[in-house]
Amino acid sequence: MNTASEALDKQVCRVALVTETLDEKGGGITSAVCDLADALCQSGVEVAVFALHSDVKGSLPRRPNSERVEVHLCSYSRGFSLDGIRASSLRRMLSAYCERHPVDLIHAHGLWLPNVYVARSVAKRFALPFVLSPHGFLQPWAVQYKAVKKRLAWHIYGKQCVQDAMICVASEDERLGVRAMGVMSPVALMPNIVPVPDVMPAKGYRWGRENIMLFMSRIHRSKGLLDLIEAWAVVRPTGWKLVIAGHDEEGHTSEVSGAIRRHALGAEVILIGPVPYADRWQLYAEADIFSLPTYSENFGIVVAEALAARVPVITTHAAPWAVLNSLNCGWWVPCGKEFLVEALLTAFQKTPSELAAMGRVGRKHVLGAYSRERVALQLLAAYRWHAAGGEKPECIQ
Repeated sequence: MNTASEALDKQVCRVALVTETLDEKGGGITSAVCDLADALCQSGVEVAVFALHSDVKGSLPRRPNSERVEVHLCSYSRGFSLDGIRASSLRRMLSAYCERHPVDLIHAHGLWLPNVYVARSVAKRFALPFVLSPHGFLQPWAVQYKAVKKRLAWHIYGKQCVQDAMICVASEDERLGVRAMGVMSPVALMPNIVPVPDVMPAKGYRWGRENIMLFMSRIHRSKGLLDLIEAWAVVRPTGWKLVIAGHDEEGHTSEVSGAIRRHALGAEVILIGPVPYADRWQLYAEADIFSLPTYSENFGIVVAEALAARVPVITTHAAPWAVLNSLNCGWWVPCGKEFLVEALLTAFQKTPSELAAMGRVGRKHVLGAYSRERVALQLLAAYRWHAAGGEKPECIQ
């Protein structure tokens, strides 16, 4: 059986990953970049990660687990955070690295922020292959959110960035979103890596003996939390608590808190704020069901993590998780309160043994489909083809 190391082509021996931030507030992108860096490093590739970093007190970057991964942080003061200043500093740092080291490929993450057009410009300067993972920023809901600003950014630099790149997407839905924008660049269908602990922590009954439904993601309008609160207020389940964990974005936590107060749900809906990455698996261990009622998701790493932790999941058709229904390891429903009400009513009727059986199916699926070794093999083949041509891998469309 081939290993990722055997698949490594000599032309792709050193890769620069460029992201907007490694702060835990970066959510799924931060996790994806760190996990990718570890996987590439384990496969024999030299990896350097470049990211912007604010000097705001308490802002601590997450680092890949492998000590062999180089991390270069371009620090800036919150008081002087203009995109142009940040871009210039990051460009100098990345260019200096490319001058000192034989970089074979630059892989940028995100779309609307300075790191992407910096990565493209440096790749162009050094005649390097350029890869871009937009992480859902070309999904219909994401494009329409702050649409005027994004249309301007698209015409100034976004369109050129994606046209110059091989695009990595995490799902077929995301690939369709890219094509809907008129982008004809090669697209690699590349699921995220899901690093799973060998042994899950024990349930600690942090919130007593009641059953727990967990939401853990960014507290942002796109995540559908207001729908979930409204649905919870309709169902009013007995013996359950809803625990909401995550970083606030754009003040949305205050809107969620207002909905909780309006429906008098303070005793059963608990906002706990951000959770350090190292503690997230303990939180999954406390959960009996996980919910992500999202309006836009290119992959949904928290869905995969919850399944890996043997927790059945409720999510929407805006996330690429139809397998929840086909494998009976959760509920995949249309967006909107009424559909969440139906899913909650069905889920709360399940016995503990039925939920446990669904959880076991989910974990088996994630371990088979999203392992580090499997994804690394696919990505290295795509890198090799983009850098040197040859036979096109099956993941390229």
